[in-house]
Amino acid sequence: MVQMSDLLNLKIKEQLQAKGSGAAEPPVFPELEQMEIPSEEVVRAELEKQKRTQQALFEDEAEVDEWAELLADKQPIYQEESPKVKVEIGLAGGYVGYVDLTFSELDKALTNDAYQQVSKNLELMSSSQKRTEVLRAAQEIEKIGDKAVGAIFRKIYLFDFSSKEERYKLEALVQMCTRLMVLSLNGRMILKGVLQGAKNEQHLELAIRVAGQINDREVVPEILEHAKKPALFIPAMEALLRMRNTEAVRELLPVIDALDAGRKDIIGEAISLAYSFRVLQPSIVKSLFYTYMDTAVRALRPIYSVAIKSFGDLIVPVLYDILETEGDIVRAREAAKMIGGLRTATASEKLQEAYRRLPAKRTVVMEGIAHTLDAKLAPFVAEELQKADNQRLKEACMKALATLGDESYIPQVKPYAQQQTTKLSALYALVRLGDAGAFRDYLHLLVAGTSEEQQQLRSYTSLLSFKHLTKIAERLRDLPDSQAVQILLTLQRPNVLPKEIGPILRDVLHKRPSAPVRLETYRLIAKFAHTKNELLPASVFYEARKTEQDPLMKRQMEQIYKGMSKSGKGAFIGYDGERA
Repeated sequence: MVQMSDLLNLKIKEQLQAKGSGAAEPPVFPELEQMEIPSEEVVRAELEKQKRTQQALFEDEAEVDEWAELLADKQPIYQEESPKVKVEIGLAGGYVGYVDLTFSELDKALTNDAYQQVSKNLELMSSSQKRTEVLRAAQEIEKIGDKAVGAIFRKIYLFDFSSKEERYKLEALVQMCTRLMVLSLNGRMILKGVLQGAKNEQHLELAIRVAGQINDREVVPEILEHAKKPALFIPAMEALLRMRNTEAVRELLPVIDALDAGRKDIIGEAISLAYSFRVLQPSIVKSLFYTYMDTAVRALRPIYSVAIKSFGDLIVPVLYDILETEGDIVRAREAAKMIGGLRTATASEKLQEAYRRLPAKRTVVMEGIAHTLDAKLAPFVAEELQKADNQRLKEACMKALATLGDESYIPQVKPYAQQQTTKLSALYALVRLGDAGAFRDYLHLLVAGTSEEQQQLRSYTSLLSFKHLTKIAERLRDLPDSQAVQILLTLQRPNVLPKEIGPILRDVLHKRPSAPVRLETYRLIAKFAHTKNELLPASVFYEARKTEQDPLMKRQMEQIYKGMSKSGKGAFIGYDGERA
């Protein structure tokens, strides 16, 4: 096994070489220290050397064992009777060994004193609340060398991998094992054996995390298989990303798409890891995009969208190609929006180019331009609004001006508010641009317009500012119940609402309104319950669920409750109360 001093010298050397090269890029995986490991050539050479040594020892032991069996007149133990798992490492000529997954048999080179030393320090690592003590204990184990690896797996039960408060202990354990196993043939045999045959989830998680750190690509198939287990999905995803293995992560996408939408904890961690997709080859962006478009589980879409955006401007050529060639207008629109969502100069330039080069797709390109938030494009959009020859393009231009322009563009938009075909889009744009009269008209149509007008105006609600959303909610205090319901349905559209709306909802309930108003108020409270965007405590809903007497209300509230309570946290309740 490589000496720890050698690894330390390698790390110091690389740090010295990096000096003077400017500010370092933030770590891709901030939750774990990035560890420098030897190059693949160094690893391969060291493992080959250990292989030759092991084979020589094996031949000597086999000769002694053969004579011992003859003298004792014993039958040989057949391979099928062995409790060990057969493991093959892909070195030149191959290397086969056996791993005892019970770890009842430890490395013969590990003395009893050394084993006691490993056990004592592992107990200290697992029980101490001082990070410095944990690290010192890990260093003591490292001094013993790779012969301690089996003992570490034997005593792994001492650790609680699920504790977020003690995550630093898992980090120390993983880094210690990484240093012990990176140049150890014995350690890699154990790692592969565990991933091939172990059932213990702690053994598996440790092996997966270490495999990611040492870039052990031989075990990628096993990691992909274990990723299907909820408890091991996050370690597996992180390991494959650490390996920078684009094809392996591409194979992981169907596993991501099979995640339970109710497991917010797993989805949240996966979204955090998605920021690290930028370490992969940009060729994966196309796969990510189509998985994003095709997924049936709305809660998973942020994983893919964050992963795509993590590449920055590198996604522009890929998404531009999709925008140009995709016959499905919905997919083309989403590609344009993602380009615009980068909000970079490159994105703005490319969308202007697409607008000129793809006349048949100008409407969807204009929707992408709206996402750039690039005020420099406002004059271009205003000019195209004047030249637009169809209703959809006019609407897209006005929506873009709403986000890119200012009050100086109100005169150019106002004439369209007088035309029946563009009235609603113009009203929305005028509201965003700061026209007070347009906001009054918008509110009037929202509560008293036709069902078609109400539906279209609701679709714009998510695009309004918090100031406008609060003003809309304030109307709940003085509107009759028949119109208040329309406001509540509208407020269910955005995925985030200003906190100021919470007290308004409480005031509404204190007035003891009609059943429809109460129901939609509770539905709105439930949508944001148990989230950082909570409007009122979930207890308000739970108490009402107990005290409501109206039979229809009770049935409806039970349905809302079922949509809320998976995993006990929050609800996936969609627009107008429909479950996503």
